[in-house]
Amino acid sequence: MCIAEKQSSTLIRIVMSIVFSIGRKKTLIISLVILLLCEFCMSIVPWWPLFAVLFFCCGAAHPGIYVNAVVLAVEIVSPKYRLYASAYAGTLFSIGVMILGSLAWWIRHYQILLMSISLPITACLLYLW
Repeated sequence: MCIAEKQSSTLIRIVMSIVFSIGRKKTLIISLVILLLCEFCMSIVPWWPLFAVLFFCCGAAHPGIYVNAVVLAVEIVSPKYRLYASAYAGTLFSIGVMILGSLAWWIRHYQILLMSISLPITACLLYLW
């Protein structure tokens, strides 16, 4: 097992222990708030070490968002369509990565790109609140 696999499995274990203690929706909201704050702070911070720490915090918030969102989507639909819901979630993730690449092509300055990435997170947070 490589180092990245160990780190990701450790983060998922930490997130799942939080999920079991406070619930999926609260964990999703906390992870979205962490991601929103770190993304926005990354766009204005002038020092590389602080940028790297915030980038790590963004990466640590992602399992809390992705795992919880997929599980909530699968739990909402009837058992007959759960396979389709999980496949649809993976497809939406891939589409989001393609949209991010397109945005990075059009928005060349990384600070403006990071601020524009924060806007959909704000919309998701307001919807879940």
